[in-house]
Amino acid sequence: MSASQNLKHLLKRFKKTLESNQSELEKLEELQSQVETLTSENSSIKRTTKLEKMLTKAGVNDIDYILNYKMRGGEDLEVGEDGEFTNFDDTLNELKESYPKYFKPEEPVVEEKQNDWTPLGNAPKDGKEITIDPFEEKMAKYTK
Repeated sequence: MSASQNLKHLLKRFKKTLESNQSELEKLEELQSQVETLTSENSSIKRTTKLEKMLTKAGVNDIDYILNYKMRGGEDLEVGEDGEFTNFDDTLNELKESYPKYFKPEEPVVEEKQNDWTPLGNAPKDGKEITIDPFEEKMAKYTK
């Protein structure tokens, strides 16, 4: 093989390698784009799920309506450095005032009283089991 043929052969091989590298580069760029899209979708899903859990805990009846229409998907909520929503409570309170029918009514706090008495047992004093129903016994007088 002469030097010029050898150079032509090397040039063809380099062109094929360059074309192969170009197609691999295009595939790589496409995959990077897909990774960015999926990462963005994943972040959005995590944010929405977190908001749905917080709204459920806050007693929202119609989460989809409140989240998607009244909170616009949480676009206005700020996220702090710790990953928590900083103005969620303020937004929630405004929504409770404006749209109370979409929230469960708050249960009044009932304090349990401490009784100073001890209930007596219902066991008969003689230890025998009661087999007669007192109601049936009283009703038997009137049905005869």
